[in-house]
Amino acid sequence: MHFGIRNDLEELRALWPRLDLGSGARADLPERLECAVTEHCERPNNRDGRGVRSSTVAEVRKALRHLKSAARRATIVGTPEARAAKKLLKSAHHVRDFEALADRARGYAGVVQRLGKQRARQTAVCESTSVCLGEAGRFGEIHLERVVSVADLESIGGHLHLCVAHNDRFGREYHRRLRENAAEFWQLRTRTPLALLEVARGDGDKPGQIVEYDTMSESALRLPMSMLLRVANELDASGDEIHEFNRIGAFWSLREQPTPTATVRVDQALYRVWRFPDELIIEGRRESRHGRRIGWSRFERDVVSSWHSRARGRPKRRRGKLASTDNGPEMTAGSWAWSSRCFGRRALCDQQLQALMLASREIYSLLAE
Repeated sequence: MHFGIRNDLEELRALWPRLDLGSGARADLPERLECAVTEHCERPNNRDGRGVRSSTVAEVRKALRHLKSAARRATIVGTPEARAAKKLLKSAHHVRDFEALADRARGYAGVVQRLGKQRARQTAVCESTSVCLGEAGRFGEIHLERVVSVADLESIGGHLHLCVAHNDRFGREYHRRLRENAAEFWQLRTRTPLALLEVARGDGDKPGQIVEYDTMSESALRLPMSMLLRVANELDASGDEIHEFNRIGAFWSLREQPTPTATVRVDQALYRVWRFPDELIIEGRRESRHGRRIGWSRFERDVVSSWHSRARGRPKRRRGKLASTDNGPEMTAGSWAWSSRCFGRRALCDQQLQALMLASREIYSLLAE
């Protein structure tokens, strides 16, 4: 007999006295099992000219591993795995050939695997946290709660019709990030889920970033600015890259409700401007002269550096990365350019900001500082 099979049988025989299956069910199974294994290996279709085939040895050893696992688990009281193990070991006394026993052992391994996955989905990976955000119109009282398990994430995704509800390639990636604490998942809910948020944490003292904000429908949830700012405060995370926050002006820089740096009227529109060292936020009210309603706009300051091409002539210009130091931003070369970071339909683009600067001396002076 192959030495690996012999060692597995000896280990199983050593585990056997610890079992208490009742009704004398454990009496002579190890000896009967050894005879069944020998008979299985001696069959002509399981042998070649050198002896027992390697595939047969692998098949037998896999079945014996499942039996050893069942013998160990059967000693644990009160678990679903222990009940499945005892069921396998008791039924083994009524099986006369090794092939049938191997089939039952594979079935037991599948049950244990499913139970393990179910337990992993239901296991909490972090502490549960719930914050009441107050009432919001027709929705009533809204709560912000952290998602603590894969099962909860799947349940919320199923209600909102999101991909996290499915055990496919995309859903498993979200499940992995939750289990490994690579990201935080939070839900906005009343009696039922309203939205699912994914938050990525920054390094050091930097705030986190809300990277996804998913609802059942884009028009189904329109929360006021004050509530979205409270969500950002509670999560200590910026929602500047999320359309829902952009649309209503719930920017991270406005969470403390600072007064506008300037208020300017151009034509029939009124603009409130917040000027920060590397950020510009503009709220437009009423309509522009082109009949376009104006909403919230956000711009970041980028450095523009010049470089010479190989050909002779005028130098080309390109936009580089944001230049900053520990003491604050500093100009390293060239001049500054303001780049739009807002995604709302009513937000100003780069060219519209330039036109606004030309139309208002006050805004031009404010941005030229």
